[in-house]
Amino acid sequence: MDEWGHIQDISRWFYLNSFSVGAMIPVAFFSITGFFLLSIKNKSKATLHLGIAYILMGVYNLGHVISSSVYHPAAAYNRWMAVAAILFAEIHFTMLFFHYPEEKNTRAARLYFRAAYLIVICILLYFFFQTLHAGITYIILDQYWDFNSIVPNKIIALAVLGFIFILPFLAFWRAAACKGKERWIVLLLGASILMGSLVPGIFNLLNREGIVTRSSFQMAWTLFTMAGFFLLIMLYVNNAREKISFVGKLITVTAITILTILHFISHYSLKDRDAAYDETHVKDAMLMMMGADFIPEKTAHDMAYKATLDLASGVIETPNGESLPVDAADVQRQLYNAAMVEKIRILPKSDFPRHLKSILAETPPHFEGYKRSLMAYADSLDLSAQTPAREMSAFINRLNRLTFIKFNKINQMPEGDFRNASTAYLRKNTGRDAFNAAIGQRLAESSQNGAALKAEILSLFVPMTGQGQRIYRASQNGTYHYIAFAVPDLANGKIMEAGFHTVITASICTMRCSSS
Repeated sequence: MDEWGHIQDISRWFYLNSFSVGAMIPVAFFSITGFFLLSIKNKSKATLHLGIAYILMGVYNLGHVISSSVYHPAAAYNRWMAVAAILFAEIHFTMLFFHYPEEKNTRAARLYFRAAYLIVICILLYFFFQTLHAGITYIILDQYWDFNSIVPNKIIALAVLGFIFILPFLAFWRAAACKGKERWIVLLLGASILMGSLVPGIFNLLNREGIVTRSSFQMAWTLFTMAGFFLLIMLYVNNAREKISFVGKLITVTAITILTILHFISHYSLKDRDAAYDETHVKDAMLMMMGADFIPEKTAHDMAYKATLDLASGVIETPNGESLPVDAADVQRQLYNAAMVEKIRILPKSDFPRHLKSILAETPPHFEGYKRSLMAYADSLDLSAQTPAREMSAFINRLNRLTFIKFNKINQMPEGDFRNASTAYLRKNTGRDAFNAAIGQRLAESSQNGAALKAEILSLFVPMTGQGQRIYRASQNGTYHYIAFAVPDLANGKIMEAGFHTVITASICTMRCSSS
């Protein structure tokens, strides 16, 4: 294969996006800082541990680059590297307080260090063995490959938080033994590490619980990690006991300052490219909807499918009757929900609740949770406060966040004993919840069990996406993935979805994979 052929082959599974490019800067930041600290002559144990911790943080961020750039099931195995790096890094950060400003209680430090390493090694062995045979899944909403292992991922997230929560106790313990300026320096060092790790750690756990999206975790990581660990190194190099050459300090501080500024600039500038992608493809979808005589060649090449829902008949129509590469029932439910968003948006202000209840009078079974929620909210609307439709749209956005959490909670339930697991979930979550009522109704009416019943219940949580919002889809065999946009045409009683290719294929590996 010639050189161009190799480049083309790589482009099938490697691509850069806003987060992967942004994650490269922390890799450089932590690596430069870590090697600088380790290169100091006659360095103290505090500097040694801090240098190792920064190198490990660079390795951890390299895992973020891999997971967000490599469209291949093998990318999931970066978790082995990243998990080990972050846990060992937390140990070395906590060791800082046994050795700064000078060594204190060396016997306790050795015991803690050995015990912490032993605990982490045991956790890692458990994680490696659990994930080795767990299978690999594509998290389509967040666009990355991961192990299909819910419990081990939660345990790792809790272990990371555990070491983070140890840190303030060690910082206060050490500060109590210091006097004057050194006491405040120790407290500030502890605060900087907490700033860079606590909020991202909490968001990581919430992401594993299905409460926040991966993008929310990435946002927390971007904002807090670089800020916290930049402050940490600036404090440390200006207050370290050993002699650090002025030239080395100047070069390093200048480099990491530039990298920190670039990191924040790149985060916001690269997100504009994502917004531009959405805007361009929504316009392409609208061209398709209007049946434009001329469709740009690139648009036609990028488009994977086109599906139009006739709102009167509920039938999905495709060009020339061709079959869809994605699940037609999923498309039908999503487009129905999108059409309801548009119908609510254009309802007149006068007698708004009556008009709303009119369009909600007859809805399909999958819309039951939304129907109950919207009708209950309509009775509490303050019609004089603002445009009722705008207030209802804000409520729909809140509902989408609620259904995201519920979908993830229920999706984590085992298929084999799903009926009992979902019944137990309802018993634990009592109260006036429209979606819980819809789940209970579906459980009572359905004769299905296992995977079929789980699919029925999950259909209740299809989001109500509006025009311009991304819809993520997987092909029926899980091989291809698409980004789609819905465009309504209520005047003609139709709504269309245009699906666009993301990258070429995921079938280049023979690993056991599934689509999520």
